[in-house]
Amino acid sequence: MLAIGRASSSFGGCGETNARRIFEGPVATLPDRRRDYGEDRNISIGRVEPGALIVVAHTERHGRIRLISARPASRKERKAYHERTLR
Repeated sequence: MLAIGRASSSFGGCGETNARRIFEGPVATLPDRRRDYGEDRNISIGRVEPGALIVVAHTERHGRIRLISARPASRKERKAYHERTLR
């Protein structure tokens, strides 16, 4: 597991601590190709407690995960998480 570096942006009520916690368990990670950010970014969906899934945008810098933002997962994102982690 990569070390997690300092966060930079917004956490949509999820909190930075919860954003970090998703990487302690199964996550569904997809590349974030919505636009050109000038760096490779990913979106990971993970569980912070039973029934609570959040989405974290992040990138990797110098071997560390840099958190960008976090928010509660949408219905579509919850479905994607279950499809990818319950195989």
